[in-house]
Amino acid sequence: MNAWHWDPPLKEEADFEKLHVRTLEVDWEQTERDRREAEAVFGGILRVEVDNSPRPIGQFPRDLIDLRGLDQMMIDMYDSPGLLHRIMSLLLDSAMRELDCLEAAGALRPNNKPEDYCGTGGVGCTDLLPAEGFDGTVRAKDLWGLAESQEFTGVGPDQFHEFSIRYQAKLMARYGLVYYGCCEALHPHLDNLIEHIPNLRAVSIAPWCDRAIAAEKLQDRYLYYWKPNPALTCAPAVNWDAVRTNIDETLDIARGCCLAMVLKDTHTFCGDAARPGKWVDLCRRAVDAAMAC
Repeated sequence: MNAWHWDPPLKEEADFEKLHVRTLEVDWEQTERDRREAEAVFGGILRVEVDNSPRPIGQFPRDLIDLRGLDQMMIDMYDSPGLLHRIMSLLLDSAMRELDCLEAAGALRPNNKPEDYCGTGGVGCTDLLPAEGFDGTVRAKDLWGLAESQEFTGVGPDQFHEFSIRYQAKLMARYGLVYYGCCEALHPHLDNLIEHIPNLRAVSIAPWCDRAIAAEKLQDRYLYYWKPNPALTCAPAVNWDAVRTNIDETLDIARGCCLAMVLKDTHTFCGDAARPGKWVDLCRRAVDAAMAC
């Protein structure tokens, strides 16, 4: 196995001048060609639809790491905070322009139906969207937005807000509802998220998140998207008693919350395709038992 290190392109502050706000164009002709090709292959077997969902452009802290490097970014927060703010401002402007383009081109589609994947895991079904005044043309405020900042997971609440949330919040304000988080432990940052993203409605509760703190902060006002450690169901030999205990603990901790349980990041089931179904069955039985108490 080899080790490697990312060689970021933005090495000196002067390199910032090489950056510019990106532009985006929607190529409808190519889109239609792709649709016809997919229809030719899957027609009669699957329903072919054009998915005009935008990529999760609230994840632009990831772009910061691509430009500057993770270790250098950590140093910059102390040595060159002004540079980080310049980069994040540009990335915000770029994300705003991308959303403007998608809106103007009519390239957005609703993401609040029962089959819509929401955020970094969950279902986006809600009757709170689209927003008032919807006439069939989808706007950002008719959609779920997604923001996350895994790259800042080792940063304290003040700097997490200063270099990430404060920029993401400006973009997320354009959406109807917001799902925040992915694999980062968000319990130290929930106060800032709640304060600065007023349309926040769903939060990712990663395996290393303090479930009790999250439950206290979110209560029944936000969707508590709990994601158990996938290693419990992906190991060569599964201890199903431990899996059930983990589920029961979460049901007890999050009692009174709007809880959803999402099994994801399962890169292997070691050839045992029955495991996901067994996990779902365990969850259902655990929920029934908890509701009976």
